[in-house]
Amino acid sequence: GASGLIYNGQEHQPGVSVALDGTTLDASQYNITYRNNKNAGEASVTVTGKDGLTFKRTVKFPIDRATPTITWGETAQTITYSGNPAVITPPAVTLMSGGNFDGELIYSHASDGSSNYTSGLPVKAGTYTVRACIAEQGNYHAAESTNTLTLKVERDRSHTDRSGTDSSGTSNPSAEQDGQVPDEEGTAAATGKPIHASV
Repeated sequence: GASGLIYNGQEHQPGVSVALDGTTLDASQYNITYRNNKNAGEASVTVTGKDGLTFKRTVKFPIDRATPTITWGETAQTITYSGNPAVITPPAVTLMSGGNFDGELIYSHASDGSSNYTSGLPVKAGTYTVRACIAEQGNYHAAESTNTLTLKVERDRSHTDRSGTDSSGTSNPSAEQDGQVPDEEGTAAATGKPIHASV
């Protein structure tokens, strides 16, 4: 039977060989119909005789999930505080089977020097380590980035309100008696192979 088929965004149509009473039939003697043969899961192929041959046989074959590789091309990015979760350039996702990844990337981040990761991307100014992962979903196995991103969120010093809080959402040391800048708060978070149908 077919084996080693992996999701790649294309329809899989493994070759079919049909034998009747021990004699291999010519492909012109039967019709072939594939079903559910694109996404990971169980697919099938049905062969139906023609030109006076009255037989029908369905054979099932598996399509495995693709294994993604997640890699940051540039391991350092700098952005300006916006008051919203950081908008970053995502890592490249490569599928061993070829094709394009169309699933969801999940991010988590840790403050510089910390090993406690919080889900999502940071909001406040600071330096962070960001990693990306893919949960097992639909056509993909779970995977985590092979490297991490160093993300620097810089304060926007173009605006400072009267309370001494700059637009990064961080208190301005000049307006604080102790001169301390609060830390961010958060919780850690194919090749087709022949199918032999005997009828």
